[in-house]
Amino acid sequence: MTSITQESSDCLPSMKVLGFSPSTEDATATKTEGWIIVAIPVTMHSHSPALQQASHGAKAISDVVGRHEKVASRKAAIERARMSLARRIAAVEGAESLTSMRLARGLSQAALAERVGTQQPYIARLEKGEIPNLSAPVIKKLRDALGVSADQIIDALTKATSSDSTE
Repeated sequence: MTSITQESSDCLPSMKVLGFSPSTEDATATKTEGWIIVAIPVTMHSHSPALQQASHGAKAISDVVGRHEKVASRKAAIERARMSLARRIAAVEGAESLTSMRLARGLSQAALAERVGTQQPYIARLEKGEIPNLSAPVIKKLRDALGVSADQIIDALTKATSSDSTE
């Protein structure tokens, strides 16, 4: 295992370390286990043999995360990582987005969808700004699920739809 402070030749040059979330809270420990959260940019054509090979036998990330969330210490570590990521997103964007609000509560898109009574792809589309007009009942469900005001939801969705239309 590579130390987080050690450079690794196994890492891709474009790999970006987003954070580390310890799964243990033992301050006296000489080693800490946890999660390193990374982003690896890739571009593949849908008919690419590399994509087909990479996806052969691959598991959906939601399945992997769901399995880890069944273990209390891992679930807590994932929630802490989401909260840390939310702070980073808010700092970069300069305002709270629906994504940062969700992550700040330690929720996955699927968990928020369950609380709102919808499906994960709908939450993903909301976060991307692909759904411009929401009904009052949906805004209220999001407000209640995230523990924020309706104004915060509306501001975040307005920002998402306006940034989506400028790209």
